[in-house]
Amino acid sequence: MKEVLLGVQYIHENGIIHRDLNVDNLLFKNDVVKLGDFGSAVMLKGGQTACDVEGTPGYMAPEVMNGVPYDWRADIWSLGCIVMQMATNKSPFSYICLNPFGAVNYLSKLASTDVVPLPEGLHPHVASFLEKTLSVTPSARPSCEILLHHPLLVGTL
Repeated sequence: MKEVLLGVQYIHENGIIHRDLNVDNLLFKNDVVKLGDFGSAVMLKGGQTACDVEGTPGYMAPEVMNGVPYDWRADIWSLGCIVMQMATNKSPFSYICLNPFGAVNYLSKLASTDVVPLPEGLHPHVASFLEKTLSVTPSARPSCEILLHHPLLVGTL
């Protein structure tokens, strides 16, 4: 996961948001992970935001689903969804609703004060990472630089 974060950090530092981060867009070869499918990516300059709905529904941040202006923090939400899928071996939010579009409907209605419920039995480091990345309030989501120092990733490659 650390390699994925380093890749996302690199594109964010260059003003690019991926907008379709999910497990299917991670490319694995010889123990190396790369980001793939930049078809939905967009370059933002300065404090620009995007507002079009792009990405894979189960991995889209609530602000993206709702057509609210967003920035790189939407990718951070998607990273949380990837970690959730890795930790549970199930589609993100399938514990809320088995139908992926039911989960999307639920997530799109979350208010900024709501907390996303997490599945039970997660390792504390995983739960902590998800609490940070799946914050309904985009401004509360940490940057890749900060996440790289999270206990879940410290000492890993």
